[in-house]
Amino acid sequence: YPSMEMAPKKENNSLKAYQSWRNDIDKRSDVYTDLDVLVPFFSDAAEEFLGDHGDKNVVFSPLSIYMTLAMMGETSNGEVQADIFERLGVPNITHLRAQASRIWNGTYRDDGAIKSLVANSIWLRDGYEFNQAPLDSLAEHYYASSYAGDMDSADFKEQYCEWINESSGNEFDMSIDSVPWDEYTDICI
Repeated sequence: YPSMEMAPKKENNSLKAYQSWRNDIDKRSDVYTDLDVLVPFFSDAAEEFLGDHGDKNVVFSPLSIYMTLAMMGETSNGEVQADIFERLGVPNITHLRAQASRIWNGTYRDDGAIKSLVANSIWLRDGYEFNQAPLDSLAEHYYASSYAGDMDSADFKEQYCEWINESSGNEFDMSIDSVPWDEYTDICI
């Protein structure tokens, strides 16, 4: 992850330290230049995901949905990719990469005062050939980790749980028994 200027501590609470820290935060905030594109997407996503659920409480992250679709746009082509670009309000892959990177950097923070991380990953089934270029692009522009293995193995599921726990600061405390696996597609959900 990118290094950040650390928040000033009591022992180093000078104006210079504060300004350096504040400047680092401000330079990451160019994500807000894309609000004209992001607000319609977030609004549509909210309507889609928070629609009629009766008396159930529903929680969703429009940012996570955006990044997931962006990563799908990176790894697809043709009509599927065009549909994703239209949904995300981007004209091409270059713009998508730049926007996703700005969004990630605009929300990332690990400065000793606040930790905010949009954790992205792709989990691949062993036994298939994968094109390395999209995986490299996922790492570069979306800060996504890539993992491959036997999805039916306990080791793979344990690695998945460890990734979730590490990425969330153990907020979810996932264990193998609590991981939902889709038996039809063998993709972790």
